[in-house]
Amino acid sequence: MCLIALALGMHPEYPLVVAANRDEFFDRPTAPLSEWLSDAGTPIIGGRDLRGGGAAVALSRKGRIAMLTNVRDPLDKQVYARSRGELVLRWLESELPFEAWLNAAQAIDFAGFNLIVGDFYAKAWHWASNRSVSPEHAVERVWPWHTKALPHGKVVTLSNASLSTPWPKSKRLAAAMQTALGASADGAKPNQASMARVLWAALQDTQAPAQADLPTTGVDLALEKALASCFVDLRKQPNPYGTRSSSLIFGRCAGDGLDIHINEKSWSRIPSQQPETETAPVLAHYSLGWK
Repeated sequence: MCLIALALGMHPEYPLVVAANRDEFFDRPTAPLSEWLSDAGTPIIGGRDLRGGGAAVALSRKGRIAMLTNVRDPLDKQVYARSRGELVLRWLESELPFEAWLNAAQAIDFAGFNLIVGDFYAKAWHWASNRSVSPEHAVERVWPWHTKALPHGKVVTLSNASLSTPWPKSKRLAAAMQTALGASADGAKPNQASMARVLWAALQDTQAPAQADLPTTGVDLALEKALASCFVDLRKQPNPYGTRSSSLIFGRCAGDGLDIHINEKSWSRIPSQQPETETAPVLAHYSLGWK
């Protein structure tokens, strides 16, 4: 997953809204959104990396959610034994509070990552990363991991630097999230369908920023530009790469509980803007007092 926008507590009926793209090589086998059992027997709702066994964005019926992006670091040539997607499963399988879970997770060395974890019952949301990224994109390992409690009432983003680094693609998706949460042609509160239309369009946006606005992350200029749009399309290169799936998650207030709707579009390796598949929305209900 390489681009995420998250809105907590910004809509009276939908206190959770997530829009996310997962970018990956097309030869990496991946299962689309479904409900499946982890090796520990935990029911997981999300896509699945069939090579590493983990996930990029997923939730459990224990009331937990996790979302992952990589930290771009062309200078890191180390081969890591464990997949970063394992962190998503570790959070979903665990019943530990964040601080205790973090202490256990830091015992393993992973390639650079950003991780957002949420616990609907504890009403706790955190970001964690094992890398420090400067504004000039100098990347360093950190111990202990960087962490931050996520605020309500503000859109936060993740791409391949640090939390809410103002890359053009992150700013474009954040702006689309603000529009989705507040815009309505007839002045009514936006509903799920209207928000979804705005966010699907933003996730499929292939517009690259001007060269002067590109981040400098250590890759060549042509690749930097190709990676700078919300929807990445490098399907025509010898080893096709790009946005493999787009996901929307809506948490809707339902009495004293929260209904979670998650939907995904999986994208073909054929150079086209048409989705290969669009899943039926998956629903999970959590009986908790969100407010």
